[in-house]
Amino acid sequence: MMKNSKESPKLLKRTVPFPWEREILTIDQVSQMLQVTKNTIYGLVKAGAIPATRIGNKFRFSQKAVLEAFEKMGELQEKGGKAK
Repeated sequence: MMKNSKESPKLLKRTVPFPWEREILTIDQVSQMLQVTKNTIYGLVKAGAIPATRIGNKFRFSQKAVLEAFEKMGELQEKGGKAK
């Protein structure tokens, strides 16, 4: 509780990272991070636009690789090309 009305409330530090702040991501985390459906992510993986590693029947993604692929897709769209 604040003792003095002029004191500002203390902000709590976040100790748990957001799901997309981890180095290795699941398809749910990638779709949440890019704000697209899981089907869109599956399509991008199939097209080779986003690199993924398959472990059993699950995909895992490197956060760094996803962000790099996302930036590359944006650059290609600016130039009028297709993402690959």
